[in-house]
Amino acid sequence: MTNMIKVSIITVVYNGVKNIEQTIKSVLHQTYSNIEYIVIDGGSTDGSLDIIKKYSDSISYWVSEADKGIYDAMNKGISKATGDLIGIINSDDWYEPDAIMNMVTAYEENTVLYGIIRTICNENEVSLYAPYPSLIKRIMIPHPTCFIPKTIYSKYGLYELKYKSCADYHLVLRLYQLGVRFKVIERVIANFRVGGFSNTVSSMCESYDMRYEMGMISQTECILKKFLLRFTNGKILYLVNKN
Repeated sequence: MTNMIKVSIITVVYNGVKNIEQTIKSVLHQTYSNIEYIVIDGGSTDGSLDIIKKYSDSISYWVSEADKGIYDAMNKGISKATGDLIGIINSDDWYEPDAIMNMVTAYEENTVLYGIIRTICNENEVSLYAPYPSLIKRIMIPHPTCFIPKTIYSKYGLYELKYKSCADYHLVLRLYQLGVRFKVIERVIANFRVGGFSNTVSSMCESYDMRYEMGMISQTECILKKFLLRFTNGKILYLVNKN
């Protein structure tokens, strides 16, 4: 019965030769078998394509072409997905071997599933985290662990391209405001390497602007948080979040 649920996994990559093979292997070596694997490459020039081609027999669909950024690539992948449940794992990150089995076991229609993420810095574990659904308005759920039914994307839409680094959080908040159910799976699902644009001060400021636009925080709170971020270069916020 469980194996009847088809899962589409999407990996987006641009010049990710250093880690993409680990990402691909983590999808192909899952304990669950009914998987459609989609790889969207943004026109890599660093050897990433050679690795993708190496595993092309096990990849359901892949393409390499210019795009408008990471969320455009994700949207392309979702448009190609035919599974009941869709997960997105980027080329710096990787799944635990039983990640998809855990999600399929917990699968419910019209429910967004997510689990615990292990944060890795310099190849060492720094933290494990996953907020409860009641905290979603304040804390982003770990996107690499997030699995969304295809029907939800079809009904409510994809990632908004005007956001350069927080369109994933925007989608989560939009679904939350619309009453979509969220369910946390208390298992480590994915591993996330620290780094990238999403950890910069400018990206965090964008997330505050987005939350203000959506009516989640006041203009005063938005201004104060952005000032604190810029004044401390994000260090105070990092210490608060780490604890």
